[in-house]
Amino acid sequence: MSTFMTSAVRGCAAALMVATFAPGTASAQLIGQDPAPPDVRRPYRGIFNVPPDSNKSHSLVFSGSLFAAYDDNIFEGLTDGRARDWRYQRSGRYAGASAGLNYAFSRSGERVSFGAQTGGQVNYYDRGDDSHTSAYYNGAVSMDARLTRSTTLSASQTAGFSPGYSFTFPALGGVDEALVDVDLPMDPDLELFRLEAVHLNSRVALTQRLSRGTSLTGGWNYRHVNFRGEELTGSRFRDYGSHSGFARLSYQRGLTQYSSLNLGYGIRVSDRNDRSGRPRVLHDIQAGIRYGRPLSISRRTSFSFSTGSAIAVREDLSNPDAGTTTTARLTGNASLVHELGRTWTARATYRRGLTFREGFDNEFFFTDSLGVDVGGLVTRRLSASAAGAWSFARLDRPGRNRQTAFSGTAQATYALARYLGLFARYVYYDYEFGEDVPLDPRLPRALERHAVRVGLTTSIPLIR
Repeated sequence: MSTFMTSAVRGCAAALMVATFAPGTASAQLIGQDPAPPDVRRPYRGIFNVPPDSNKSHSLVFSGSLFAAYDDNIFEGLTDGRARDWRYQRSGRYAGASAGLNYAFSRSGERVSFGAQTGGQVNYYDRGDDSHTSAYYNGAVSMDARLTRSTTLSASQTAGFSPGYSFTFPALGGVDEALVDVDLPMDPDLELFRLEAVHLNSRVALTQRLSRGTSLTGGWNYRHVNFRGEELTGSRFRDYGSHSGFARLSYQRGLTQYSSLNLGYGIRVSDRNDRSGRPRVLHDIQAGIRYGRPLSISRRTSFSFSTGSAIAVREDLSNPDAGTTTTARLTGNASLVHELGRTWTARATYRRGLTFREGFDNEFFFTDSLGVDVGGLVTRRLSASAAGAWSFARLDRPGRNRQTAFSGTAQATYALARYLGLFARYVYYDYEFGEDVPLDPRLPRALERHAVRVGLTTSIPLIR
């Protein structure tokens, strides 16, 4: 047996001997596994990777893969050897494996709904002259309680550990939502750097319905990210913590069968402990239309969009005499979904808004992002999918403060049996940060990476 195949076998054994839970955010995109089928009206008709029954209160799924890989990444010399992960220091072949478990529980009552999820995943890589093992862990609990006919209390807590950092495309949201991307990497193939981090996020909100279309929401959010490593002692890139309070008054009125008028105002005040001395005030103004309707008689095509605006105020709350800087931007999102045949779905989305990221001195980015994906079954045994995402972000300050990123993936999976599949996957990733963007010095400002993986994958529902 060749050294390469021996490495692959060792990788499989090492991964399968580790008992762990798989992260919920990554469990659907383990190496060698297609993303979960999109949430559409039709039932899933494939043999392999059948999603858990949504009507069940809990599920436990084991996932794993064994693969051979080739990476061609333009990265050598960009960090002068500061990055510790050999996978991103040179191109070439290697073998690997992954194994994990994911457990989810949910229960809805007449007045109270509760949900919980815990998971973890172990990845193993072997290049012959070196090997590396990484593990992900996370957990989350959430609760919604109807206190009175018009009052609702919601609370959530998430915690996670990630061994790597990736410039994932951030989720966009309103003032009363999570405006910070604290999630674990959605795709281990896009994990770029070994930078261990612990993530915590707590949120409590109380909503009072004032009338049929009017509501008032207030709450508190705590977020903390700790990057581990002795070399980070005293560095401003080590810890990120923030307390924030938010309030929102919103009004919605239907205009037609498919559209509604949305009016609202929200404010979020954060006292950030990031050594920058610049807390943030964020105003969110909604004065636009929300529209969504099917575009065909068969209802196979649907289109939706919404609009709004955000006003970010840089304000030092500890120094009332200091000046403030105000930035106003239009925000919004649009989505187009089309069902092709009996099993295929194509989707395009566009989002525009303000986001925050770790590792950037807690500056906010104004981001435009575009995503497309298509996937379905060629036969009951053969599935195929492809996705692409592009983002353009910039800091609200003079200088070279832009960031561009593009990622693309394509995958085919053939079901050898109900719980075993053969897969081939291609990944492309490219990003570049401007010279004036405050970036952790261990991370390169530009990277282009290609990766190909071929192997076996499994997904076994232990509890359905």
